Amino acid sequence: MDLNVAYILSQVFTIITYALLALTYYAKDRKKVLILSFLSLTANGIAYIFLSAWTGFAMCIVALIRNIIFLIDEKKNGKRERIYINYLVFQ
Repeated sequence: MDLNVAYILSQVFTIITYALLALTYYAKDRKKVLILSFLSLTANGIAYIFLSAWTGFAMCIVALIRNIIFLIDEKKNGKRERIYINYLVFQ
């Protein structure tokens, strides 16, 4: 593999991703966990952009939207022990 600037920057952002992900294990508050996860996913998305890995970037966008929904839900409804997701059950 050719070592160019884009590849090196993607590796730097990958290291940042895993450092932020490791910090989520030490966070005591759910909001802090979501914010650290948001930052981790952002750094991971940037790494995917540098690698031109558009499917991985799209997956990061979906996960970012999920975290935003969780943050809005917590702000609107307060802290809950579980998050209930409505779904259909086919019999």
